[in-house]
Amino acid sequence: MSRKIFFLIIFILFCFSYPNYFYATPPLQEGVGLRVKAWVKPIRLSRQQQGQVVLKFKIPENLRVKPLPNFIIEFEPSDGALFSKNFFTASDLSMEILEDDGQEYLNLSQPVEITFTVPLKAKRGRHVIRGKVKYFAYSISENWCLKTTAKFETYFYTRASVYRKKSGK
Repeated sequence: MSRKIFFLIIFILFCFSYPNYFYATPPLQEGVGLRVKAWVKPIRLSRQQQGQVVLKFKIPENLRVKPLPNFIIEFEPSDGALFSKNFFTASDLSMEILEDDGQEYLNLSQPVEITFTVPLKAKRGRHVIRGKVKYFAYSISENWCLKTTAKFETYFYTRASVYRKKSGK
């Protein structure tokens, strides 16, 4: 009797510790969606200097990313980086649109570069840039589609100096 109660208590504690264990939907399999690799060039910037966030996309062979509904790259607010906008669409970035069997899709083989400026009030040190890519993908072979996001994160370092453009004579 006490053994049954012991296992019942363990089971109840397990259920409270992991409430979604029995009901959670399984995560997407590795490699199903778009993966984003991000980096900043140059990695060290002075205040008021411009840098670029470079995004390289990796997508499985049987998936295509549609330009509409909008392919959007969003950036979280950052103390160390000022972007001209909070989000960028495929048309803002002049991404190439290809067509196959009457279906339009984005050419994601080339990296995308988005320019930002380090603000004058940025502190010296490491700054993190976070964002996400909202996209709509469809499978060529399995006839399904997926609207989801892919997150990315990168960093750069800020010098204490202020960047001054060299005046040409």
